[in-house]
Amino acid sequence: MLQFEHSGGQEVIRHKWGRSCFMAMDEDLSSLEGFETITTLYRSKSDGSSVPPFKADFHFQDLTGWHSFFNLMHFEGAPEQGVIKILGEDYRRLFSGVLWQGMTLAEVDHPRLVNLSGYCARLLRTPCIGRFVGFLPHNGREHVAADILDLPARDEHGNVTYLLSFIRPLDPDSTAEILSH
Repeated sequence: MLQFEHSGGQEVIRHKWGRSCFMAMDEDLSSLEGFETITTLYRSKSDGSSVPPFKADFHFQDLTGWHSFFNLMHFEGAPEQGVIKILGEDYRRLFSGVLWQGMTLAEVDHPRLVNLSGYCARLLRTPCIGRFVGFLPHNGREHVAADILDLPARDEHGNVTYLLSFIRPLDPDSTAEILSH
């Protein structure tokens, strides 16, 4: 059963495998340890309002050090039709091959990832910044701990249709680190 709690401008949803957090676009991201270069880059592309930056403002070279831990999803229609356009090798490996480049969210068939399209829909429609910290609950990977940051971005028409996702492996023995996020 999910537990909901509110903390400042954030909504945190606790579940068996960890916690998901939804943050307002103007939330201070400086406390997101491990993602400092990404949050600084994201803020540098933003105009300071609660509107996400344009995807076109991000260049692959900007993501140096993160290429393998990066996932770009594009949503032209319904959330379940979102397509993984870019999937870094370490991102794919941490999810044990359940995700692949070119797949739609409708193709995610693992029962513990069924809420993925709803999670993405919320990030796009609100828009807001998402974060998951916990264990990857599938294919015997329950021992793999990760910190995932999802950042919405706009297309050339100004519509929020992209999610830039970054994953950071965590030490699974450090439950204090996982639970403190």
